[in-house]
Amino acid sequence: MKIFAKLTTLTLIMLSVLITPLSANWDSILALQEELQRVDAENRRLTELLENIQAPPAPAPPAAPRPQFPNIRLVQPQTIVLVPGEELIVDIEVRNIGNAIANAVLVTASTDGPFSIEFLNSGNVLGTVGQNHSRTIRTRLVANANADGGNYSMRLEFAFRNARDGASETSNDTISVRIDAQAVSPRLTLRNFATSQANIYPGNAFSVSAQLANLGDGTAYNVQAAISDGLSSDGIFLAGSPNAPFIATAEPNHQTTIVFNFAASANMSSGTFPITFELTGRNQAGETLSESFTFFVTVLTPQEGTRRAILAANLSAYAGVANVGQQVPITMEISNTGTLPARNIRIAANPANLADIVPQSANVHTIGVLEPGESRSLPFYFSATASAGSHTHMVGFETTYETGATGDLETDNFEQFAGINVYNPEEEDEEEDEERGQHRPRVLVSAYSVEPLIVSAGEEFDLYMTFQNTSSTRSVHNIRVTLAAVEFEERSGAVFTPVGASNTLFVESMYPREEISRSLRMFTVPNANPRTYNIAITFDYEDEDFNEFTETEQISINVRQITRLEISNLQIPPQAMMFQPVFVDFNIINSGRVTLANLRVALEGNFETSGIDVFVGNMGRGNSTNFAGQFVPEISGEQQGTLIISGEDEVGEIIEFRHEFTIFVDEMMDFTDWESGGDFWMGGEVDSSEDSNFFSNYGMIIGIGVAILAIGGFVAFTLIKKRRSKQDIFADLH
Repeated sequence: MKIFAKLTTLTLIMLSVLITPLSANWDSILALQEELQRVDAENRRLTELLENIQAPPAPAPPAAPRPQFPNIRLVQPQTIVLVPGEELIVDIEVRNIGNAIANAVLVTASTDGPFSIEFLNSGNVLGTVGQNHSRTIRTRLVANANADGGNYSMRLEFAFRNARDGASETSNDTISVRIDAQAVSPRLTLRNFATSQANIYPGNAFSVSAQLANLGDGTAYNVQAAISDGLSSDGIFLAGSPNAPFIATAEPNHQTTIVFNFAASANMSSGTFPITFELTGRNQAGETLSESFTFFVTVLTPQEGTRRAILAANLSAYAGVANVGQQVPITMEISNTGTLPARNIRIAANPANLADIVPQSANVHTIGVLEPGESRSLPFYFSATASAGSHTHMVGFETTYETGATGDLETDNFEQFAGINVYNPEEEDEEEDEERGQHRPRVLVSAYSVEPLIVSAGEEFDLYMTFQNTSSTRSVHNIRVTLAAVEFEERSGAVFTPVGASNTLFVESMYPREEISRSLRMFTVPNANPRTYNIAITFDYEDEDFNEFTETEQISINVRQITRLEISNLQIPPQAMMFQPVFVDFNIINSGRVTLANLRVALEGNFETSGIDVFVGNMGRGNSTNFAGQFVPEISGEQQGTLIISGEDEVGEIIEFRHEFTIFVDEMMDFTDWESGGDFWMGGEVDSSEDSNFFSNYGMIIGIGVAILAIGGFVAFTLIKKRRSKQDIFADLH
């Protein structure tokens, strides 16, 4: 193309020269030369463009055909749990996940664990398995009777032929088999402690008995109960009994009563003294078993026994082994062995670790009055959480009460303990995994709070939760958190409902040891009974290898009902006289939804209040009663007073009604001037003539009349009180 352009230019120039004389066409020649230069520049540009255009790529060779191979792999189960001596039928599902048909499929299994494997009905010969098809293999696994607990492997070998070309192929998988020796382990406990006598005084000999029981499924050997703490020569000491009763063999469900004989030193002071019992033994594998139990002994002086209320309590713990989430009862039988009533009794149950043992009912009971010789049975309910280990968990019961004569009350308290024997195989799994370096990631509730702390029925509250991935090496993903209320037998249905949200939360991922906080606005149904409710929090999640896990935690929320105390028909006179009784009469109404305990009427002010400072007792919800009392002003002038009616709701919170009033108190009338015929009467000046005699006599009559009226009023008030006491107006309040 370049040559063609140059030839064209030269031809044009030659033609122009030949045709037209040079002198006559000089201007035309110049113009033609410029045009030729422009054309030449355009030709160069076109040439460069053509040189830069790349040739189209050569077509790619056709792709090689994808290899076709079958691949037999395990689907489920991933884990099998065996108990020593147990025979278990297990269905194993396998699938061809390859892209070709597998022929002549044969499955074999092997293990080095303490169990045998048998394929039933030649179920390991599978024949042909199509692409993405599944087959089920039925096996029988038998664990050795004396197998040691631990994790073992069951190896599966798959041999097959490729249907496409007949080539032999193999694949393999592994099932984790756990031998749960703990399921047949002995579980030793001491329970139902009791003393031989209700009241123990310095110098007395007494005994403490307890029931020793094996609550497990395995035999315990060389069982020994010893006292490890609480004895001293100047306090409580052993008297004539061995320190360590010995039982060579304690079979499952074994129960026996052991007795320790003690004496209280004659010079010891009164008080409550703990004695710690250590229970030891060995299981079939020779591993040591050990549990501690504490019992409190109260020692009184003789003077205390004759002028006080004395409370004694026996705890009846759950007789079996509790699983996670199972409701466990503990009953306290409390009795007054003293000579005076016990008042304002409060029993609070306090688990040693609230992360492991949570209340399933109100953990505080109150009793207004317990008369001498009277007893009361109080039930408490608990459950173990997913974090509770497989051992005995202690719950303390602290009892506080007032004792003594009226006006000289003192506060006594003592504490006793009961044990809950918990079995939690998942907690044991995690501990063994950590020992072997197999860190199974766990997600749990590391902290939570409720605002307000005690939730009112029919109102909303905020629930704040912190979730933690406890693994130090593995992340978790696709975490679904589901909240569900744990139902009570006497109530079905949800107590709490989310406000404007679902009861399911989603967390995309959590790194090792990471904590994530979430909150929910919740509503409590109006008719919820006042008690402690549990919410089960379930975590469904995956680890980095897409293994699926589920964990369940429980949290507790205290619910109270509406408490309302009202007063009606209350009238207090605006004026009174010094040292003359002022009568007060009104109705007390419990208009709330809970029973009020320890109801008391009191008065504050410059008055003598013994006639109105009264302990009433308990009042059921919706009940009312009448109260009549009196107080005596002691200082003249304008006096301020406050009438107080108070009680406790079922969670121990004080509810109070206060009525402030003002009363003008006149000084006591002086009749001496009237009787002596003085010159003044009622502040007015009178003549000392014969009329003074009349006023003197008249003043005496008025004074006698006032005195008669006061005495008559007091007698009438006393008769009313006696009549009301005979009717036992509070009989329906207890």
